[in-house]
Amino acid sequence: MWVLALAPGLWADGVADLARRIVQAGLDPEECYRVRELNFTKEDLRFYLTDGYLIFGKAVDGVRSAAVFTAEVEGGDAEMLLFPPNRSERLSLANYTGSPNLNEHFRTAVFVFTDDTYARLSEQIRAGEFQRRSPEQGVLLARQWDQVLRNMCSSFQIRLVGDFLTGSRSQTGLFYAAVTGQKLGNFDILYDPRADEQVTIGQVASKEGRTYFDIWTRFPARSIRNQAPEAPVADVSLTNYRTDALIEPDLRLKVRTTARLVPGAEEKRALTFYISRQMKVTDAIIDGEPAEVFHPESLRANLIRGGSNDPFLVVPARELSPGRAYEIEFRHEGAVISDAGNGVYYVGARGSWYPSRSLQFTRFDLTFRYPKNLGLVATGQVVDDVTEGEWRVTRRRADGRVRMAGFNLGDYERRSVTRGGYTVEVYANRRVERALEPKTQRVLLLPPRSTSPTAQRRPLEIVTVPIAPLLPDPTARLDQLAREVAAGLEFMTNHFGPPPLRTLTVSPIPGAFGQGFPGLLYLSTIFYLDPDERPAAARSEYQQTFFSEILSAHETAHQWWGNVVTAAGYQDEWLMEALANYSALLYLEKRKGSRALESVLSEYKNHLLVKAEDGRITESAGPIVWGLRLESSQVPAAWRTITYEKGSWIMHMLRRQMGDERFLSMLGELRRRYQYRAVSTEQFQRLAAQFLPPRSPDPQLEAFFEQWVYSTGIPSLRLNYSVRGKAPAVRVSGTLTQRDAGQDFSAWVPIELQYAKARPVIHWVRSTDGAVPFNLTVRQAPSKVVLDPGSSVLRR
Repeated sequence: MWVLALAPGLWADGVADLARRIVQAGLDPEECYRVRELNFTKEDLRFYLTDGYLIFGKAVDGVRSAAVFTAEVEGGDAEMLLFPPNRSERLSLANYTGSPNLNEHFRTAVFVFTDDTYARLSEQIRAGEFQRRSPEQGVLLARQWDQVLRNMCSSFQIRLVGDFLTGSRSQTGLFYAAVTGQKLGNFDILYDPRADEQVTIGQVASKEGRTYFDIWTRFPARSIRNQAPEAPVADVSLTNYRTDALIEPDLRLKVRTTARLVPGAEEKRALTFYISRQMKVTDAIIDGEPAEVFHPESLRANLIRGGSNDPFLVVPARELSPGRAYEIEFRHEGAVISDAGNGVYYVGARGSWYPSRSLQFTRFDLTFRYPKNLGLVATGQVVDDVTEGEWRVTRRRADGRVRMAGFNLGDYERRSVTRGGYTVEVYANRRVERALEPKTQRVLLLPPRSTSPTAQRRPLEIVTVPIAPLLPDPTARLDQLAREVAAGLEFMTNHFGPPPLRTLTVSPIPGAFGQGFPGLLYLSTIFYLDPDERPAAARSEYQQTFFSEILSAHETAHQWWGNVVTAAGYQDEWLMEALANYSALLYLEKRKGSRALESVLSEYKNHLLVKAEDGRITESAGPIVWGLRLESSQVPAAWRTITYEKGSWIMHMLRRQMGDERFLSMLGELRRRYQYRAVSTEQFQRLAAQFLPPRSPDPQLEAFFEQWVYSTGIPSLRLNYSVRGKAPAVRVSGTLTQRDAGQDFSAWVPIELQYAKARPVIHWVRSTDGAVPFNLTVRQAPSKVVLDPGSSVLRR
């Protein structure tokens, strides 16, 4: 009724006022109860409020959206139960809590909800003979808990307001609980029917000055697991972007973004979008009518959700029709461009500088107005480039379907190379004629020479003088770098097909990383430098290989893996990074030989075996399909090491099982079959299995993926063997012994029989914890029996 009664003229203050009233409502002493044996469930989550006080929040327009429970009474208690549905999630929960199931007694809990929680609990209270109202206790609890509740509601206010306006809360509403457990301390519980994985439990933790949300477990709810899988459908479509951006002299970015909006059934009254947390959306217009923008901070909710973008809400003046196309215009501004000093600028790489929603393949038309003394690179081909007084105006348009657009800014020099119909443009920051940092040195000052034999000699003098070493010149290798990137692009085009755009632009970014947008790469400034001029920390053999050979090829490979073929969900994002990184290693192998590839894989193995503070190796932090969940307070570096480096090993092991020709054919087919589509880990497994050679011991790759993708472990393997008998019935017997990987670890391991005058023969043996015997009968005696000669298994 509140929504229907709100006239369009009141939207200017309506949503912000609604949010304020929800957040500030506080607890209602008249709705405080002494409760016993009050139980409720949220799919897999079970709550038992055994004995204590339950107080509800005050109603806002007839709706209550919060409650607090406390068991701080004699004999008070409450309990929650959860049984994760699969081995991977049980492992995750055990990593954090010490148990594969959650059975925790708790003393207090704050509940925030937009579903039917209040209706269900109040119905039980009215029907229960042991439940009684206690307004006196309610006054005390309100004083104690009101501010805590306001903080929690403030963090979830976008969802609270959005669900308030949609009206269909009972089936799709949110339930959140902040629980203080007796053993586990404070932790968070989230049940969100709109999420891809509806159940989340975790804990806020800090390490080395950084705050994490450690996800203990996250999975689809029981009702979703019991349904037949459905193809994902975007509830809101946002396509055909046009941006007009102004970059002011102080680097502040102001943008007007226009897009084609098609709402779905759920969000016709209030729409949620995402943008970099360095940007602020100030206005929105839908088909010419102003809409209200609600863009508050939502710290805890954003921490639980993860990612580099924050949500904001757009509320149209009138209800939108699902499936109908609208034009939406956003005005947004912020400080996404940073000055790294010495004339080096960069755009924040991990957030979206324009509003987005579930990235979709579309077209981009980008116009930038910026100071004329600077250069700008961006996704797409240049359509127009003019100077207007003190400003330069550049328009770029992506001539193919892309999922995202990026740009970069600087005082650049440029080199260009064209090969096979594709152009590579490499931009570098111009050399700055000043020191890296002010320095001085002590110098012996000699007296001037004199030709006069009677001239008086001046004494020697030591003085302190300033010195100003020049920065390394990042433009010195531009021509070479352009040729190298072009060669890498050509190599991958030959194997994977055409990239999404015909021009690939490379620009610098400070730091030791890169990023690959469609048609645009950010590469570390270290990549540009001569190896002898790089910082001391980047001069080890592996670091030199990374910056000179792997980084640019990895980001180039993202033109295919991530920008043509995409990941179906966060559990599948490892595929894009593993494919990109191993594509870079394939190119490294072509340029430098197999030993260079083996050296990098050996370095990766060493990184995976590094021990954390608790003595566990990095690889044991969790399966690769946990994605960004691996970036936790326990092992902060685990996500990068497992995703990129174990992911490369997984691709290498698949290559060894398939053979080079089949493996490259598989990559080509992956691109063709999933072009401009998302691929899941399960789909990739089925595709890879089609390229195994005949009579493979694991024909569907079930054992391979179960062990290397969905589980953890790096074994130590040892081979003992003997050869007896004479041709044509020679008996090769032995044992394959596995250690250090746990009782559940098992993998197929190749054992190669080598002959003096015949081709080697490979036999596969399934390892388990301990010793596994094998017996082979062959026609002639092998000259040697070798364990895993081609590094087909990641092992210690």
